[in-house]
Amino acid sequence: MTVRIVLDSARPPEISWCWRDKWYTGMCSAYGLILKFGLLNAVSGKEIAKAFISKKCGKKSETCASPNVDLRDARLFDIEIMAEAFRITPKEIRASFLFELLPKSGAKSSEHLRWCELCMARGFHTPIFQMVVVSACPIHQKALRTYCRWCGQTIPYRLRQDLLDSPFCCPHCKEDMAPGLRDAHANVLLPRPYDRKVLAETMAFLQLEEESLLAKTEMERRVQQYGQGELIFSKPSADGRMSRYIGFVSQVIDHLRFAKAEAQATLSMESLELAERGMPALVSPDDEDPALRHPSWVNRTERAGNIDSVGEPLGDAELRSVTNVYQSVRRHLWKHVIRRHKRCVIAAARHLWWRMDEETTASFCPVAEGYLRWRMAWEGCGTPRYLFGAPRRELHGLIGWVSCRPPPCPSHWPRQTQLWVVDHIFANACLESFRERLTDALDNHAKGTTHWTRSLQPVRYDTYWAVTGSDVRGQPAVIYLRSPMPHPAAAYTLPRGREHRARHQARLASIVR
Repeated sequence: MTVRIVLDSARPPEISWCWRDKWYTGMCSAYGLILKFGLLNAVSGKEIAKAFISKKCGKKSETCASPNVDLRDARLFDIEIMAEAFRITPKEIRASFLFELLPKSGAKSSEHLRWCELCMARGFHTPIFQMVVVSACPIHQKALRTYCRWCGQTIPYRLRQDLLDSPFCCPHCKEDMAPGLRDAHANVLLPRPYDRKVLAETMAFLQLEEESLLAKTEMERRVQQYGQGELIFSKPSADGRMSRYIGFVSQVIDHLRFAKAEAQATLSMESLELAERGMPALVSPDDEDPALRHPSWVNRTERAGNIDSVGEPLGDAELRSVTNVYQSVRRHLWKHVIRRHKRCVIAAARHLWWRMDEETTASFCPVAEGYLRWRMAWEGCGTPRYLFGAPRRELHGLIGWVSCRPPPCPSHWPRQTQLWVVDHIFANACLESFRERLTDALDNHAKGTTHWTRSLQPVRYDTYWAVTGSDVRGQPAVIYLRSPMPHPAAAYTLPRGREHRARHQARLASIVR
């Protein structure tokens, strides 16, 4: 008789976690994800640590026994297991940890929770909030909280047992910070497309600042090795490309090394200009802008040329100096760029006698439009006709540009050298701003309409620069500048002559108040 032997080979049931896909809205922090996970599954901090701490970290047993893990750092976590539990990609999991986005932000971020009350009330928290420089929520423009409003205690930004005992509650007084999540059908805050854009721009700016700091620190260390003295770089622009800034800085360093060690020069990535203190500059007064011949402008030029080096605040001296440079740039543009469109400029200025802010008009000669709008921005004048009369007010564009910038060179350098550096930076920014205005005018010419907006103020115009040397005999002050980009080729192929001026006059005639 055959006897069957039955073996109990049933596998133990696999642990399955509960998760709501709608509770991941993008740009979430590890703090928000883990606490929402703990709320849905009613698990303790030890169970969370047992599930998500990596076996390869070498600290799993110790961590599971007494969880106390910094949620800014992803090194102790198993990214693949977390991605599987939250049903998102490993890349999205890494983006929830601050140090994965900003690796060098340890000293600039907080180890205590920083949150927006309106966001947290519906279960949303982003790692951007942990940066100390971010003082307000980019979505709600509400100041971030750093301590509980009821007990005044700070909340650790860590995976700990007391935080998982009551998720989204103060571990000290148990005050509920996310009442909107307690409902059975609750949905977390879903950032709108505009909110996502604001958060992404904030993170991009923080990443840009971190990259530029690392690049400049390394470059300055290398400069000290080559004995070139102090080296100061400009800051990267928020709307610029980091690769261009890194390319400029690298070229400056390579040029200094090439001059010192006689090594082979590298290929150029950015067009670079160099000016050394002590070289004379030549300005041709021929064929100048007729507005500059007005007596009031002549008096300004004379005052700007006689800068008192003693007893005058540096800001006033800078303003006088850049005013002189601005007039020189105007002469250059009038003679070499405007050239055969001078009649177009004067005709447009005479016709547009009213203030043009937020007006929408037909487009006319793009060279005339670009030149007028460039002058209106730098001189703070909203009426084109006033540009060719006696100056009635201060040049507010120049005042704003000078006022918003810190000194670009060491304070112990002589005043004349400091003004020399500022003049070079301003001239470069001034030429670059005209190129931008001319490009916009060409686009308006193609569309057939022009919107006269005041949103683009000259304060934002800048250029990449670097200052080095010691301003002494044998080591003169040297400034490196990124060369202004060339003017659009279309500006030199525009038709001119009687037919062009007739079309220009017809367009102006269609513009009425």
